[in-house]
Amino acid sequence: MESRHRVVALIGMPGAGKSAVGRILAGLLGRPAVDLDELIENTTGSTPAEIFARDGEAAFRQLEYQLLRSLVDSGTECVVACGGGVVTEEASRHLLATACDAVWLEADTDTLLERVRQSGTVRPLLEGDPRAALVRLRAERGGWYSEVSRRAIDTTGSSAAEVAETLEHELRAGADQLRATADERVPGAPS
Repeated sequence: MESRHRVVALIGMPGAGKSAVGRILAGLLGRPAVDLDELIENTTGSTPAEIFARDGEAAFRQLEYQLLRSLVDSGTECVVACGGGVVTEEASRHLLATACDAVWLEADTDTLLERVRQSGTVRPLLEGDPRAALVRLRAERGGWYSEVSRRAIDTTGSSAAEVAETLEHELRAGADQLRATADERVPGAPS
């Protein structure tokens, strides 16, 4: 996967490993790591959960888009760990598809659930029955992840370091994989 853009954007479900892989990949590439949720909190002084509760999901998604847009416009080479729902905003999808090297990190539901529980992060869209929420969100978002990504990688059973090393190798190798073919996509993932 040859890097065509300055921003490598990691997308995927909550618990897919975007933040952990992003930090390691950024170090391997010698680029800054940006966690979009952390950037939102640092910029606004409010956590994503607080913004969801106070202003609603639409306001949060617009803020996500604006900050991602500012990163792209800055021209800085960086690795961005996007929030799981960044693809729900049409403007963000367009930006990811046209101005970023978007990589879809995926994992099976049990892995996602375990990682989400271990993180301790409050995730408003997973309240109640997190397993059912993950299944629903995957069904809703899977097509969008596929649409905007240049590469999909299953993180189930892999450490963040292993995934980051694979991506680093692909980005540096400059392999001509502008779009993963259907058989390279995550097995069982919606397309």
